[in-house]
Amino acid sequence: MISTLQDEGVNDVEDLKDLIFDYRLAVKQNRENHRKFETVAKAVARDGIWHCPECNHRVAPRHSFCHWCGKKLGGW
Repeated sequence: MISTLQDEGVNDVEDLKDLIFDYRLAVKQNRENHRKFETVAKAVARDGIWHCPECNHRVAPRHSFCHWCGKKLGGW
């Protein structure tokens, strides 16, 4: 495993810490993207107008995604 890390340019402890930090950041971003773009949420009706639950912009009925933020919509 150490030789594999060295092949990728990890030569000391600081490089390894940077690699772990970058990995954790990528995992966090992936979770957020999954929540936003792949997890369906129902639009909210206020005063007869549908709103995105993520960004609160107006959305048309039956849209699959919010045109403003990209949140996946469903459950109409």
